Amino acid sequence: MPHSGGGGSHGGGSHGGSHGGSSHRTSHTYFPGSRRYRRHYSDGRPDEYFYTNGRPQKTTLSSIAFIGIFGVVFTALMGMGMGTSIPKKLHEEYDRPDTRVYDDAGVIADEDELEEVLEEYNDTTGICPIIYTIYTEDYEEEYADLETYAYCKYVDNYSDEQHYVVVYAIPQDQVEPFLSRELEVPDFEFEVMMGDETDPIMTESIESTFIHNVQRNLDNGCEVGETFTSVFEAIEKKCDRELNSPFRFFKLMPILIVVLFFAIPIVAMIKQYRKDQNMEFEEVPLADDDVKTGSTSGQSVEAMIAGGGPAVKVATAISGVFIGIFVIIGLSILFGGIVTLAGGSKMGLFMIGFGALWVFITLASFISTMRNLRKRAREQNPLTAEYPKAEMPHAEVQHAEVPHADYPSADYPEQADTSDQQDSFFGSILNRTSSYDDDDDDLGRKGYE
Repeated sequence: MPHSGGGGSHGGGSHGGSHGGSSHRTSHTYFPGSRRYRRHYSDGRPDEYFYTNGRPQKTTLSSIAFIGIFGVVFTALMGMGMGTSIPKKLHEEYDRPDTRVYDDAGVIADEDELEEVLEEYNDTTGICPIIYTIYTEDYEEEYADLETYAYCKYVDNYSDEQHYVVVYAIPQDQVEPFLSRELEVPDFEFEVMMGDETDPIMTESIESTFIHNVQRNLDNGCEVGETFTSVFEAIEKKCDRELNSPFRFFKLMPILIVVLFFAIPIVAMIKQYRKDQNMEFEEVPLADDDVKTGSTSGQSVEAMIAGGGPAVKVATAISGVFIGIFVIIGLSILFGGIVTLAGGSKMGLFMIGFGALWVFITLASFISTMRNLRKRAREQNPLTAEYPKAEMPHAEVQHAEVPHADYPSADYPEQADTSDQQDSFFGSILNRTSSYDDDDDDLGRKGYE
């Protein structure tokens, strides 16, 4: 269905239409909580040993198919929106009219010149332009506004979506004063109604330029025919540059990036699937030296990441390369979305949102990964406090008694001469009367007295 491309009027201006948890880990060296597995190849290749804290799985056809189907559907949906946004000359589905200017209000001085410009615009774009001039009173009797009148004018006369209809309205009593230049600027209105198939060529940017230039010229008192002639000449040249520009295909760059994003892992999964056909997993017991070697070599990278050793530079550099690639992809999608949006396609909004989400997820994943590595390194290398141990002669270890700590005993005057020296320490305390209770009572009484 046709839609409004914008319009304007005198004095009114123009208008335009959970992370952080544990994860599956695989290593060539032992790490706490891991089990030892062997890859056995039936085609004669040497066995490979590795350690993992999960159960190893082979690459399956179902996983490859899932990624492939998701990639195809996602790329197709994106391509459908972006493919229609590339400007291309329309394949005309209408008979070219003999007349493109219907000056019922009689305000166009040179119809032939305007017809010639509209014909040239039609040749360049495949869009059929039509201009109507009417009296304001012609639409006010039956229609709420000029936009409704222009819409009905389109659907009543044209069954395709390749026309570009412009309706100009002027009060009947202002026509003569305007033509005689007694009235410099009449109370005009104009409205554009355009078919859906004209959008890739008459983008929002070009349409905005068209509306702005028409409004400016009419506000300056230019003659109506001269205004539309000059504006269509400028628009025709701009459309010609867009249709023949090699850069118009850059709008498809985000699609190429998305294709590569899915194609690279799918190819890697296919290679791994073919490799897994001649391989079986088998769990084997841990070797005697696994824990010893793993405690130093298996944990060294994460420990050094946590402690800032040389490995942190290597890990950060490698991670930075991959993160940089994904960030560049996200920024490319953002840039493509901006270009697409500037070209008049609303698909650009989706691309901008997708690119921003891509960059956010990439950076968030990187930060989360580094935090998990540091956390795991701290867990594998806990801080411990060492206390001195009592050393005893080796020969006496078997029959040695557990040493007791000698605590100093308090000498109380009232118990110094008693014969019951075997009373327990706690018993002496319980049987003893506190010497400061009376003092406290005296202090309390004195304070209240």
